[in-house]
Amino acid sequence: IVSYSYAGESFLYFSNPKLKEVWFAFENGWFTNNPIHLFTLLGMLILGREKPQRALGLWMAFLLVSYLYASWWSYLLGCAFGHRGFVDLYPYFAFGLVAFVHFLNQQSRAIRNLAYLAFFICVAFNLKLIYTYDTCWPTQDQHWRLDIFWHLLTSPPN
Repeated sequence: IVSYSYAGESFLYFSNPKLKEVWFAFENGWFTNNPIHLFTLLGMLILGREKPQRALGLWMAFLLVSYLYASWWSYLLGCAFGHRGFVDLYPYFAFGLVAFVHFLNQQSRAIRNLAYLAFFICVAFNLKLIYTYDTCWPTQDQHWRLDIFWHLLTSPPN
């Protein structure tokens, strides 16, 4: 017996995808919760100069997955930390991050140190949110706001 578990669900926003929310929403935005991936995208740009076909494949995957999730009726994918829709692509996105690190290793010591400090801040930011995040909807209206996000960043871990 086969059961269709997505009955009644659809790509409600197919003609008006919620890309900004998928990438930057306080609740579940990919870059909002995982800012290190901004370096991944920069690395994918750098990779485009050296290996354009590989970079094109990465960009196509990123944009396709972004568009599909941004078109889904529940574009933030409910209660989660960060946008879990991209997790399956992390092994592929590693090529972009590695390309960025390789690029950094060819730069001056000052630029490398500044970039590695930014990496550290991104990782610390992500870890702080991981250890503070403990609920789906921290407000009565069930929408996250900047003040709630800031509270997660500044409150002690659970």
